[in-house]
Amino acid sequence: MKKLLFLTILYTFSFIHLYSQNSAKYGYILRANLARASQYTEFASADGKDSVRISPGGGAGGEVGLFLSKLSKKEKYYYEFYTNLEYHFHYAHSGYLSYSFNRKTIFTGMNFKVYMGTVFVAKFGVTFGGGLNYSFLGTMKMAENKYEYGEATFKPNYGYHFDLGFIIIRKSCQLIPSLRFRDANFDINKFTGGQANPTYAANVNKFRDGNQEISMSGFDLSITFRKTIRNSKD
Repeated sequence: MKKLLFLTILYTFSFIHLYSQNSAKYGYILRANLARASQYTEFASADGKDSVRISPGGGAGGEVGLFLSKLSKKEKYYYEFYTNLEYHFHYAHSGYLSYSFNRKTIFTGMNFKVYMGTVFVAKFGVTFGGGLNYSFLGTMKMAENKYEYGEATFKPNYGYHFDLGFIIIRKSCQLIPSLRFRDANFDINKFTGGQANPTYAANVNKFRDGNQEISMSGFDLSITFRKTIRNSKD
């Protein structure tokens, strides 16, 4: 936690310093993610006929955020600070089994952008970087037939991520297809409410008992729209 606090303070001061520069630019970010988890858990129905593969690392999400960027002294690349808020959702259903999970995550970090040239009326480039993420307000629900297992919550936790993408630039707008790797784990609290099916208890007990760690690590296949508003000193 002390390392996270130190990095947060360092990031904040770097952001303030960059904002004070005459040539700094800022704007907003819209991002859509299709997620693939690095770990899945399979749950079978009591009669063994149905099963679902679940993981908080899979699903889909949408982000909104802000960025602040500046051209390097040798004018060879841009470096950019950003902070995004994501709402992420994963749902799985098979026969009488259903599962849903949602979380909110703050992604913050720094990217480097290198522009390679112009084709027709658009510029092209690459972007790469990484940072920290902080997930909170996560909930999970499970049900089998008429049995509702209630709702489980998660303790907030932080992790890290890396991004690699391709930039298409037109005037003040950028479109960025990218791949993001993220690593983080949740500590799950026990289910509240609901009713357990005795024949299904073996599968769900490890969640109902609480204090279990579950992974949200995986990859995001993303498309980002980025709009520059103006220079910070305009």
